[in-house]
Amino acid sequence: MYCENGSSVLTFDDTGLGKMYNSPIAAGECDPTTRQVTMLIQDPSENEFTFTQLLGTCLVKEKCECTAIALDSLNIGGFIDSTSPFYSQMTSSDSKLPFISVSGCTTSMICASGYSLLLFDDTGLGKVFDTLSTSGQCIAKTNKWKVDTGSRVRLTTFNQMYGICVVNDSETPPGVSTSTTIPTTTTVDTNCTPSSFSTLAFAYSNDYDAEDFSEYWNDEHTTQMPSDLELSWIKFANIRFDTVNEDSIQYHNTWDELDLSIKDRLPDPSLGFNSSVTGSDILKIIEKFADNTQAPVCRAKMMIFVKRYPDEVDIDRLVGKLREHHIALQIYVTDTPKGGSHSETLYNLASRTNGMCIFYEEARKAGYGGTRSSKLFYAANPKVSGRGSVQLPIPQVPIYGYDLYLVVEDGPLKYFENMTISWNYTSSSQPVSNLINKTTIDAYYYNSNLGVIFMSVHDTISSITMHYSYSDKKVRTVQLRLYSLSGVPLSWPTYED
Repeated sequence: MYCENGSSVLTFDDTGLGKMYNSPIAAGECDPTTRQVTMLIQDPSENEFTFTQLLGTCLVKEKCECTAIALDSLNIGGFIDSTSPFYSQMTSSDSKLPFISVSGCTTSMICASGYSLLLFDDTGLGKVFDTLSTSGQCIAKTNKWKVDTGSRVRLTTFNQMYGICVVNDSETPPGVSTSTTIPTTTTVDTNCTPSSFSTLAFAYSNDYDAEDFSEYWNDEHTTQMPSDLELSWIKFANIRFDTVNEDSIQYHNTWDELDLSIKDRLPDPSLGFNSSVTGSDILKIIEKFADNTQAPVCRAKMMIFVKRYPDEVDIDRLVGKLREHHIALQIYVTDTPKGGSHSETLYNLASRTNGMCIFYEEARKAGYGGTRSSKLFYAANPKVSGRGSVQLPIPQVPIYGYDLYLVVEDGPLKYFENMTISWNYTSSSQPVSNLINKTTIDAYYYNSNLGVIFMSVHDTISSITMHYSYSDKKVRTVQLRLYSLSGVPLSWPTYED
């Protein structure tokens, strides 16, 4: 059974048994002996169930279109005026973006430790929360938020959820009113679109062997086509990180200027930490690039080469900043780090910002090939465990050829066995399938955790399924990304936590 226009399937039978699906598709297999229908499991954590007959209907989801915007000192100017009692705090450079988490019609705003969340709207209503976070429920009929502000009578209605993290002050009262002057069309980064020209940055650890990295860069510089690069990038940047004295980011107008700068700033052991207990400063470098004012950051891409793991695990603030500007991270991580303790931080960061985190065997000299100008049309982070299958969101893409990148494990390849992607076109009942396994990854992708499937999209896709097999039962996130050089995405792919 299939529902259109974003509706969800509800299946049931004459016994009163029913099942609601969080997808437009439900499929089952009929047993000719018992004449009962066994439903195909979409979530490996669910138990199998059987209907005496298969009835179904489509339930239209309410559209949640309430406005929620994360603010900091850089973008709050259009939302308040100087009469606000917290004007100095909100415009202070110390104020930070809250992290936004969206689940259905519920949106949460979260501040880091040491900050308080200040929430307000365009009516002058505002609240400073004692906790680090708060949630709002979008009411589809009114497009307004219902927020628990501590009232014992009812939830408080906010026209919008404008949130900013201000430095925690014990003398700050729990509730405030703000005076706002908000244009009705104001949004964050309105000029940031999927077709914006931006910056391509290369960041590389000083722990790399200079000769090895020079060899990689020479291949990279000669492989990339200037005509392709011009489709996306008007600025280039490079930064060498993991040095005792932090390097500055170098910005350039041409690909050849970037080439000269990298060759002049190859890894140098005399500048490094020279310690296996020191973690990488890569997270600081990523945030530094996101905050720069010398090159555009909307739709920027960072190619990051990691030889030392970070020690940090809290990335909420950085995730919010990267999402705000739609900065994409493509992270390459060695399996022989020089220090640091948390490789999973890099994988989680890439997952939550629609990037990729690729682990490779140092001894295999993994290739980093691929055009740097392809655009992201689709991103999904399905959870998998053991063996099973999962129904994927349907890509809303034009008719082109696409490379589907599958990052199949959250570290060096160890438990992955195989994965099959199957999709159906509306014009045909026969699925198209493509398989990757350990043998193909080892042969073509240097035993990294990355596989690539080419999808020739010649008609509208009606469904897409991922079948997977791992030798363990750990629940892990798979990074699926669909790229193409042709065309421009109509909208940004959604983010997932």
